[in-house]
Amino acid sequence: MPSSVVTPPFDECLILLPSSTLEDFPKDAAVADARNLLAAWTVLWHPRLIAATQQNPAWYRADSPPEPAPRRLVVVPRLSRDRLVESYESRCRATEQCVWLDGHDRAEMLASLGLASSESDTLRSPHRSVGPEDFFSLGYAMLQVQVMTRRLRYTSNLDEIRFQKQLVAAATAYVAGDSAATIDSLHAAFDALAEERDHYFSTDPSLIDLTLLTPSTLPSLVKAWAETTPTVAGELGVETGVETGVETGVETGVETGVLATPTNILLDDAVIAALAQQPDAAWREPLVEQLRSGEIGWAGGGPAADVVFDTMTYRDGERSLKEAHAAAAAAVGIAPQVYGRLAGSTPADLTPSILSLGYVGMMPIDFTGGTGFGDEAKVLRREGGAEIQALTARPIDAANDASFLALAPRLGEMVDSGEVATGLLVHWPGNVCDSYLDLRRLATWSLALGRFWTLGKYFTDGEHPYHHSGGRSQSPEAAEALTAAVTAGVPDPISRLVLRTRASMIAHRDELLRGMYALASGEPRAEPVTASDLARVLGATPVSTPPPATFPTKIHAAQAAIVVNPYASAHRLSVPLAAAAVDDGHLFAASREQSSTVITFDVPAAGFASIRAASGAEGEKMSAGSKSWMPAFLRSQPAQIAVGNSLRNEFMDVTIDPKSGGIQGVYSGTVRGNRLSMRLVIGGQETTLRCDHVTVKDSYASTGSIETAGSILAASGESLATFKLAYTLARGSRLVEVRGEIKPTMKLAGEPWKHYIAARVAVSSSTATTRTILRDKLHRTSGRKIVAPLGIVIDETERETLIASAGLAYHRRVQDTFVDTLVMVDGESSGDFLLHYGFDVPQPVEFAKSVIAPPLVQSIELPLAAGPASPSRGWLMHTAPKDVSVISLESLQRADARLAIRLRVVRTRSTGGTTTLKFCRNVLLATVQTPGLSPDVAIVTAGTDATENPQPSADDKRFALSHDADTVKVTLSGHQLLELLVVLA
Repeated sequence: MPSSVVTPPFDECLILLPSSTLEDFPKDAAVADARNLLAAWTVLWHPRLIAATQQNPAWYRADSPPEPAPRRLVVVPRLSRDRLVESYESRCRATEQCVWLDGHDRAEMLASLGLASSESDTLRSPHRSVGPEDFFSLGYAMLQVQVMTRRLRYTSNLDEIRFQKQLVAAATAYVAGDSAATIDSLHAAFDALAEERDHYFSTDPSLIDLTLLTPSTLPSLVKAWAETTPTVAGELGVETGVETGVETGVETGVETGVLATPTNILLDDAVIAALAQQPDAAWREPLVEQLRSGEIGWAGGGPAADVVFDTMTYRDGERSLKEAHAAAAAAVGIAPQVYGRLAGSTPADLTPSILSLGYVGMMPIDFTGGTGFGDEAKVLRREGGAEIQALTARPIDAANDASFLALAPRLGEMVDSGEVATGLLVHWPGNVCDSYLDLRRLATWSLALGRFWTLGKYFTDGEHPYHHSGGRSQSPEAAEALTAAVTAGVPDPISRLVLRTRASMIAHRDELLRGMYALASGEPRAEPVTASDLARVLGATPVSTPPPATFPTKIHAAQAAIVVNPYASAHRLSVPLAAAAVDDGHLFAASREQSSTVITFDVPAAGFASIRAASGAEGEKMSAGSKSWMPAFLRSQPAQIAVGNSLRNEFMDVTIDPKSGGIQGVYSGTVRGNRLSMRLVIGGQETTLRCDHVTVKDSYASTGSIETAGSILAASGESLATFKLAYTLARGSRLVEVRGEIKPTMKLAGEPWKHYIAARVAVSSSTATTRTILRDKLHRTSGRKIVAPLGIVIDETERETLIASAGLAYHRRVQDTFVDTLVMVDGESSGDFLLHYGFDVPQPVEFAKSVIAPPLVQSIELPLAAGPASPSRGWLMHTAPKDVSVISLESLQRADARLAIRLRVVRTRSTGGTTTLKFCRNVLLATVQTPGLSPDVAIVTAGTDATENPQPSADDKRFALSHDADTVKVTLSGHQLLELLVVLA
């Protein structure tokens, strides 16, 4: 039975609101004020007070209160105090049996009334339990539905007489200890509110209760469930001392007639690791079993917080996703259906990889950083040709009563606008407010404010969105990763990323070379290939002497050499031969230098080219000749590339500043004027450069190099650092190489984005667009802090300038025309760096990769085998147009001994269209690689006997691509990545 009432009976209970109407009910307030306001409203719905007054609690404007009267309970929230008429409180307190109620929260107010909650307040029946909390939740529901209808529709259709009759009947039955009558009347009251909401919105909003976790909060999770969700706690073996209550926390209520209010948890990589490391914990197996059965929803599969996708290639980012997904599946026993991570964003262009792992939905929200939510709560995220449902609702803090002041109007506005109305309630274990508990309890009675879902069923059974959102392809927290690393004292925060990027690019190149070996040989290749392997399979005989290298490195000059280029862009190289070269149609230029002939020649995209020394008087090609489109000053080429303080080739004229040691100007292309200047700077202070000397280090017709050395000076003249810079330009190249060595004489300390040493470039246009090279694609960015390990492209409409940073990931825009590439910050031990500046490079993404991992060069024997079987130049795979890149090339052996190639192609720019792939062998079958598709998929050609070679499945047909002879055509949208399976003859 409920405890006896110690407060005097009242004729009326009222609250003075800080608003003129319910339409103006506050929707924003400080945490304490919101808690106090909602407590003041709901405390009056205690069944003892309702039974005493035999009517609904009343509300009045705080600036127009009723006169104090006996047997009246008056609650004045803090927000209403400034609106009260003078001396109103003192008159109320002076009136006999007029009770002035105050308190920080509902528990304090109830204690003041002598109505503090106890276990004896709960009535139990075969159907469900009921207590004062159910009346509080009814009061909260009444407030929210009325505010929603008035704010969105201005009128209410609630049958207030019927509602009051059911409320009073429920309270009276409660006081009498009649649980069945109490439950029946409460159901009728909740149904009245649901009908009121249905009059305007027939759609039930969705509610997601999500508990965030860290390894240290796992034990408190179970404790919180013991306090707020006794059923689940009991199933987990937790000693609660309380009988099974109303909130089951599972999809099907244990008690008849109780709507389910399931909960969800977010298991990020760190929590998954904790689960795996504590197999014997008492709570682990029951918890895991709840997750496996689907009674508790969960999201996971996101990598650890220190994984910053913008510092990784697409392949490395995808590998992190796969590893985290596998770890989650292993720890729980089932794979997660919904992708999520606690800290760190997930760029939109990784959507295809997330979808391929079997997720039905994702939460692209960085809960720690507070980013990733969108304008709509649930959308279809479409990126790179893939589409997945995404929960992008702005998280609602379930520990903050202010979040619940206008929850229903917020959900109603979502319904009104045509989106999938969703409230995402987020909290840490046990850290919730009274309004959150009211919402969960009222949801066990009625769907007036929405239905609670597990995350998996929210995406599979919930309302399907029809609005699309591309999301962000750049991580907002990426720039802060540098600050965090410096603050944590991580050694070499810049150069360690350089090493990782270079290792990744070399591995990427080697994978492409394995695929090229398979294309050339017709046999799959899983193990690494060497330059000798590639030379041999292309019809050449490798020699044991070291391969020739870019001149003027003083090594062996070969009689013949072969170059294999794995990239989807043609490359131009210079190598030394022992004698004059034979022009097989692909030589750009040749020159006699020292004891060798340096040959400059072109290698096709995804192909090879060989050069061989001439026998006798076959001659050599000495010049590429002048081009009519070249600027006049370039049409007459000097005998040497480096002269004085200038480097000049067919595409550019680079002038070195003798005062600063930097680049004074670059003149290139058809547009007149200086395109780029470069100097060293120290962030956070005014500095000048003093160049002590400018030296021509090498000067030949094939290459030139100029070296400068000097100091970086403070405004006072003090030396802050010394530097050496070497500029190299090769014949026929659109790239100028800059190698630097900086030795600071002062300590860099503080915020790394303010205190750094950098190479600063200036471009002529203040309206230039900056594009980052991220995960094999060019993305436009307007941020000042830029993270792009492979570099950035400055687009000036009529021309493009590439900054290929070779792993130097951090760049900063300064004003409108300057870009700094950070070389040293606090904690960096090395000041060595490598940069390439490219001018109108046709395929900047491919060139940015090749400066790290260039094509392979191998010395071969003479004479080179002749005939069609061994041409001097050719391609093994060709892609068009030029903004298409191949990022993986895997060879597979079919059961019928045919060669299958699984490859990934990506559109590097935001424009789409038809893509053409040509192979060195005829294509028997081409299809989009779908999950579970085997390389042994049936091949169907004209005239094939279906009994011997069955037709492919419906899915195989649906994803089949048109092909003719050696050509496959496929349509790629902007930035789309597509995985293909191609079977070759």
